[in-house]
Amino acid sequence: MHISSDWRMIIVLAAAGCGGDGGANGDAGVSGDAGQRLMYFDALLASGLCRAPGSTDDSQLDLSLQILSDTREGTLSLLPGDTVLVDGMPRPVEEALSDGNFEFDVAPECSLGEVDPAVFNTCAERADAPDGQHGLALIRSGLRYEVPGGDARRGDDRLVVLLLDNSGSLKGQPDPTQSVDPSKASDPRDERLTFFKNLVRQPSIPLDTYFSLVWFDQRQPHIAAEFATPTRNRDVLVCPAGADGATCRLDAALDGLSQLERGEIGSTPLGDALDQTYTIVVNGTATKDLNPVVILFTDGTEDADSSGFGKTLAQVTQTYANHTHGGQAAPVPVIVVHLQPTVSSGFARGRDPELYALACATGGDYIFIERAEEFTTSDTLVPLVANRIAGAWKLRVGSTDTLRLAPGQYLLSSELSLTLDGRRATAALTSNDDETEDTRLFFVR
Repeated sequence: MHISSDWRMIIVLAAAGCGGDGGANGDAGVSGDAGQRLMYFDALLASGLCRAPGSTDDSQLDLSLQILSDTREGTLSLLPGDTVLVDGMPRPVEEALSDGNFEFDVAPECSLGEVDPAVFNTCAERADAPDGQHGLALIRSGLRYEVPGGDARRGDDRLVVLLLDNSGSLKGQPDPTQSVDPSKASDPRDERLTFFKNLVRQPSIPLDTYFSLVWFDQRQPHIAAEFATPTRNRDVLVCPAGADGATCRLDAALDGLSQLERGEIGSTPLGDALDQTYTIVVNGTATKDLNPVVILFTDGTEDADSSGFGKTLAQVTQTYANHTHGGQAAPVPVIVVHLQPTVSSGFARGRDPELYALACATGGDYIFIERAEEFTTSDTLVPLVANRIAGAWKLRVGSTDTLRLAPGQYLLSSELSLTLDGRRATAALTSNDDETEDTRLFFVR
């Protein structure tokens, strides 16, 4: 996934279409509660595409979106109760915005000679076994804002669990009996940890959010009480603002994320880590009234879950998807951040259908990162994930054409635009010869 020039599935306002004087966006009002904010939209981000809940086939899909505004307090997502200007008059976003504000158009890269000779606005190409392009028509059929746990949990305090892979492949030592090979390292400079430290500090995450940190390596998850016990104190996870590096290193209890730096070892017990995290942290007695979201980071598993026992990834996916609260279904969203391993590592590269299935089944999103540098060079990845914790706009699209596709993994090329009060954002969901500029959407049929 790319942000700016380095992340998939990003949609940014074209400079010529911003409208305004360049200063209005920075003056977006954020005083009072969220329902009183007068906002402008500056960027539209797409973080995932999944089969719509309740759909038994792929004729109904949900595209997960963030509509972001640059404010004095940071980059914030437009929420249904926020206010925007329409024809010079303030209107609630939930009244001003509908699926009719979005348009799909065929991507320039799509060739009529390579797709079915029919009306289409999207090209689908096999990701696992490319065999040409298929034209698809995507028909808008609804827009909603979806919060974790459903509307019944909208007012509950949030629990954010950072579940982080800390296996040896990140530093180039998947086998602890062998020496480190930097050419095999997926994140040799621990840039993912910088990303998570910045994420926790984001103004879009309310101060009453509870945090928990769990990491997994060398055949076991680490659920240490000082980091995994949910707390409102963000300093448990990151160094206090203004503290120097020496202070952070000396006071380990104040900086859980720094404990992972250069400490990667062993293989990837992903299924076991998810299972124990659910039992001990998400569904524990002390956390039953908190509304959970899990942010899972991994650079992928080896040939299988290395723990060799416990639930499979498919089984634990159902555990999160079937979570209930107060007798009502309340799936625990898993936002998967998947870092691609290096070519020299020998591990499978590209998007992972099992991790994608985990995200989609739980109401989360699957975010694919080509290179670790994106964690620190992107100026959009942090606000996207931070705002995704609160929820996401879901654009429902229908297409009977998807039923004609053979089972498999697909990348969708298109252009998606949002127009609101004369302001327009256009997405170029396309591929390039340079793999790092591939912005197509991924889904599994």
